[in-house]
Amino acid sequence: MLLLALSIFLACSGAAAQRSFYVDADSGDDGNSGRGVLDAWKTMKKLTGYGWSPGFQPGDTVHLNGTFTDYLWIQLDISHGAPGSPLRFTSTDPSNPATIKPVKQHGINIYSWLVAAGGNIEIDNLIVIGDGHLDEKNGQTTNGIFIYHDAPGDVANFYIHDVDVSGFSDAGIFSYRYNESNHTGVIRNITVENSVVHHNPGYPQWPHPSGNGVVLSGLVGGLIQGVEAHHNGELNESPGGGPVGIWTYDADSVLIRNCTSHDNLSKNNDGGGYDFDGGTTNSLIVNCTSYNNWGPGYEACSYTFGVMNNGGHTQNNTVRDSTSSGDGYGKKFASVGVFPYQVPISDFHVINVTVDVTNTTNCTTWGQTYTIHNGVWMEPGNASDSIFLEADVQGSTITCNGAAVLLNLACDSTKSPECVQS
Repeated sequence: MLLLALSIFLACSGAAAQRSFYVDADSGDDGNSGRGVLDAWKTMKKLTGYGWSPGFQPGDTVHLNGTFTDYLWIQLDISHGAPGSPLRFTSTDPSNPATIKPVKQHGINIYSWLVAAGGNIEIDNLIVIGDGHLDEKNGQTTNGIFIYHDAPGDVANFYIHDVDVSGFSDAGIFSYRYNESNHTGVIRNITVENSVVHHNPGYPQWPHPSGNGVVLSGLVGGLIQGVEAHHNGELNESPGGGPVGIWTYDADSVLIRNCTSHDNLSKNNDGGGYDFDGGTTNSLIVNCTSYNNWGPGYEACSYTFGVMNNGGHTQNNTVRDSTSSGDGYGKKFASVGVFPYQVPISDFHVINVTVDVTNTTNCTTWGQTYTIHNGVWMEPGNASDSIFLEADVQGSTITCNGAAVLLNLACDSTKSPECVQS
């Protein structure tokens, strides 16, 4: 009897840890149980409602089929996964991905608000398409996949892969922590992999950068890998900073590798391929390609507004073993731009980066004293002396300090390549 009871307990606990739910926009019915392909729910409203009450459990998988015209909302303090048992949202048929196509809304909202929450969310094999408008509820710009954190403690482990995101007025994929109540923790460990983020246009007259590809902020530990960002930002008119294909701010220990960012646009500023922005520390771009971007292929910037990490000081970041071609044609800023605003940029390394300098203009055109070194644009101001510009220099080395250690890179200057994943 004891063995029978134990086997029943294990069977029940295993089933609870690996439940499957189905939502079919074509043939489902919200009156169904949602627990089988032939008993699928129909709408995102039903799916989101279940997520609020009673809530999904670690190990649950939600299978989507068809085209949905409403958003998906994941409230992390109620529905979340656990380490090794993520809560997953995917397509019923990976060869025919489901589409989330909201009207004047974010596409997929992953929210932690005021209440301590978990994380461990996986999103894959989905198409998310926006309509380029503002969110009708709050008048803000919209994001395709939006991780939002405003709660005590940390949230962790978000895995986004094999998605196609386009058409949103802010960004395709965006993580953000909002510290209104001065108690917000950080977002830990976001991976964006094997995805395409494109034609997110921005919004005319919006005062902040809009029309971005992937933006990771408010986090410690990020990986962007095998991502293509292109044709974003064409409607951005922000008088301050502008959009970028792939970038980070308020972030520590982010690795961007094997990515391509091209044909990104702006009508005013930025519009580049990649960017380490305000408060990005100990991070690395490696083996990436940038071409035909309106702004610089690679940027380092600093600013303090809303940035909690390192006081907005951008420090100890590296771009290496990458290429830039045809970038910076909008203002002829060159392939690599260094823009220190408000606080310094220090320990910025550009190593073995092949650049095309044909778009670089005469610096005196701008009425200030700038420095260009092998396609790197250095803007005056609070720039630190510890910026290392070694673009297009073969045989240069990276030490085993800073970014290399934090990103688990083992370095040996006597070998090629010098740094490998440990």
